[in-house]
Amino acid sequence: MNRKRIGVVLITAFAMSGCAGRDPHYIASTAPWDSSLTCDQIRYVIAGNEREIADLEIEDSNKTTQNVGWFIGGIFVFPAWYMMDLKGAQKKEIAGYRARNEVLSQQAIRTCNQIATNS
Repeated sequence: MNRKRIGVVLITAFAMSGCAGRDPHYIASTAPWDSSLTCDQIRYVIAGNEREIADLEIEDSNKTTQNVGWFIGGIFVFPAWYMMDLKGAQKKEIAGYRARNEVLSQQAIRTCNQIATNS
């Protein structure tokens, strides 16, 4: 009887471990329409990406706090460790947005300088 309970707890913990955290969303550094963007549109996209980065940094901070809680809880009940989010989805997405902003910045330098020299 006792072995059944331990088995059920272990199976439940392993099944729930797949629920902990989320997979990162792929952020492409380039898009097919990038070459047709105007300077204002590029600035708008970069500003939007910066807002996303700020939101992801808050989410990452909250996730760190939550992981500390799960770790401390895991000291007393080890299945709690399976609930920790170790995938780092937020950090990967932040890196993707920063790479996208770098590409857009380079595009802005090329596009805005071309427009300025043609006027």
